[in-house]
Amino acid sequence: MADYYGAGVKSIRNSLHSVLKPVINNPKSSFIYILINNWDKIFGIKYSNHCGLGKVSLLNEGRQCNIIIFSYNSAASFYLSNSIQFLLDKINSLFGYQAVLKMSVKEVPKIISG
Repeated sequence: MADYYGAGVKSIRNSLHSVLKPVINNPKSSFIYILINNWDKIFGIKYSNHCGLGKVSLLNEGRQCNIIIFSYNSAASFYLSNSIQFLLDKINSLFGYQAVLKMSVKEVPKIISG
């Protein structure tokens, strides 16, 4: 009864806590957060605008993952495909261990909203 105020109105603080707790405790969200915040450092300014994070698949109790990178440009796709090992080394150096086991590049059309 402590989390209700007035006539059946639930407090926002307790509602947000119950909604955000699974997201905050999910190891997948920390992988995605670190990757997105360091996107320009990993892929370089020239190629970071032509690719995006497609899918993250967690392995080994959330300590390692496989990722799929979506490329929106054929030249960027060619570059990323040929430098996967170099990019994996850059990503794993951010985590301090072999966090990403496998990375693949998939060329897809860019969806422009507006």
